[in-house]
Amino acid sequence: MLLLRRLPAFHILIFERQRTLRVGKRCCSVATRYVGQPSPNSHPHLIGKDCVTPGISKDEYAERRANLWLKCLATSSVKNQIVLVPAATVAFAAPDVPYMFRQDSNFYYLSGLREPGSLLILYGSVNAPKSALFVAERSTSKELWDGPMAGTDGAQWLTGVDWAATHSSVANFMQDYIGTCDQRATRVWAVRSYLTKENESYQRSVEMLESAGMSVQDCSSTLHELRWRKSAAEIELMRRACAIGSQAMAYTIRFSSAGQEENVLIGKMDFECRLLGAERLSYPPVVGAGDRANTIHYLDANQLICENDLILMDAGCEFGGYVSDITRTWPSLTSFTGPQALLYDILYDCQLHLIDGLKQRRLNDLRSTYMEMLVRLGLGLQSIGILPKDFRAADMLQISGKICPHHVGHYLGLDVHDTGSIAKDRAFEPGVVITVEPGLYFKADREDVPEPFRGIGMRIEDDVLITDTGAEVLSDRCPKSRSDIEALRKP
Repeated sequence: MLLLRRLPAFHILIFERQRTLRVGKRCCSVATRYVGQPSPNSHPHLIGKDCVTPGISKDEYAERRANLWLKCLATSSVKNQIVLVPAATVAFAAPDVPYMFRQDSNFYYLSGLREPGSLLILYGSVNAPKSALFVAERSTSKELWDGPMAGTDGAQWLTGVDWAATHSSVANFMQDYIGTCDQRATRVWAVRSYLTKENESYQRSVEMLESAGMSVQDCSSTLHELRWRKSAAEIELMRRACAIGSQAMAYTIRFSSAGQEENVLIGKMDFECRLLGAERLSYPPVVGAGDRANTIHYLDANQLICENDLILMDAGCEFGGYVSDITRTWPSLTSFTGPQALLYDILYDCQLHLIDGLKQRRLNDLRSTYMEMLVRLGLGLQSIGILPKDFRAADMLQISGKICPHHVGHYLGLDVHDTGSIAKDRAFEPGVVITVEPGLYFKADREDVPEPFRGIGMRIEDDVLITDTGAEVLSDRCPKSRSDIEALRKP
């Protein structure tokens, strides 16, 4: 051991070889056992032979890691760097009652591994980066209660990283790395997330690096750059998530009726999404009837739906880690009332206009799309007397909070509000997916709005892929024109 400490570079080399040899001895058994998540062997109907997760191959995951490595290198002239990417940890609602686990999207994007508390490390010289996963050691007791674990052999076999080790090895690895590297010529990066703050291996690694005088810099925005544009494989997964979400929403629209509790529609949406192949809903749905539709993120869903209410549902599903985000508004009876129809037609016209602008490449960023939304809504509201005839389009920005207080959309991908560090005035590029979701909101106590329109809230939201030639609506299987919705509502 003393000899190894004197030769830290050799120590790391032996460390890596030991892990590789151990994994190699167990590869045959790994290929026949469940590794804690779907794999090509356990779920051949879902995951292809050379894939880590549905539709995404080992090669694509390796390319993602390489791209992050190169992007980080491009920001400085250092000779060496290390990148720490922590997994999410399990959160608990009460003692022994966990919330449903969802992996941190950055960690998932780079590894595909779903095991909580893991740590991905990229390290090495400029031209010879290596990848390592630190995971929980397999435990007979833990597997008895919680099911199979990946283990070091399963993690390497599934993801294709260079080697894997248990969490107990993190401190030794970091000690050897710190002793080996030229600290003045090494950049330390970490992907920070509120989901990973309880990750012990990550925190231990950061503390050791900082104690050695090395500053840790956040590279989340660099990773967002990579995630912003979707690959062909990612686009197919998003098409699937949107198709499932669209069909499930249509079934829910047909199923709904006055007299139901709002929460019943959440159950229906969840049921249909899972029946169609989704893993889960992508976020807690918004289901607000009547005046409650004017609360943008209304999550209580505990009130009865009354006759002549409009029902607003904002929901989506997850497939292969990628999500859909769809909103529709429909009448609790078979048709819209007169005032509801007037507002809905304005909103529908506005959304079609915006999507056409994306298809024609007239609108090329979220900021310009938002401004176009305000102008179009303003013109529509003028036409029915809610806004005065002398109201100028330029004034819409000042009163937007009273009409549509949210933005026209956001980026979409592994997260519902994806790649949040990308600016809204960033020009679209092929492969980017956005939402287009204009809304109109007039609470029941609004005295500045004609009485027939009070208590009406509505939103229409679709998921749109930016392409080389324009745009593709991924959620177009869900009816949204007034005539199509009313046809769907008829017995």
